[in-house]
Amino acid sequence: DREVTSIVEKFIKGIVLKNVLFYDDPTAASKSFKSTRFILDSPLVFSSLGFRGRYQKSMFDSMAKVLKYAGAKFVVLNETVAEMERLLSALESKFKTLDAQIDIRQSDITRYFRKERWTPARIRESRITLRTQLKKVFEVRASPDRSREFTANETTLAEFLRDDQYEDEGEISQRVQHDIDCVAATL
Repeated sequence: DREVTSIVEKFIKGIVLKNVLFYDDPTAASKSFKSTRFILDSPLVFSSLGFRGRYQKSMFDSMAKVLKYAGAKFVVLNETVAEMERLLSALESKFKTLDAQIDIRQSDITRYFRKERWTPARIRESRITLRTQLKKVFEVRASPDRSREFTANETTLAEFLRDDQYEDEGEISQRVQHDIDCVAATL
């Protein structure tokens, strides 16, 4: 059940964040995270840019500050940047008319862009400068070579990630394929 999975994911993220934020010995944390690289997916990267709202940006900034203090590094894969550019390009097109905006899939990003009255030109500028902006803050790099031993059950993962409301059964959307590629790169 997707709702239960979502609740469990949030619970686990909360435990991880609590453990990092309330680390008893910051010097020990610094040693333990010194060689740790966190590979960020698009929702976190959009949060870091403030595209999901001020609250999400504040939460990301707080988490990043603690993890950086503990020695962690952040990585954004080229595939994630490409996914973000595709999304911004689609939003740029959708924001050209009010009718198109009404039909758009609701998300933190679309709500924020509407609330802040983003124009197609502003979205285009953000898309064009996205990679440059990200390189100022994160390590942006290609995915490592895929190893079959770590990616044995991609079909099941694809089915789990598929959104029944927007994707047909058996269809692997660009979004789902991106997530599969990122999981494989992380493993």
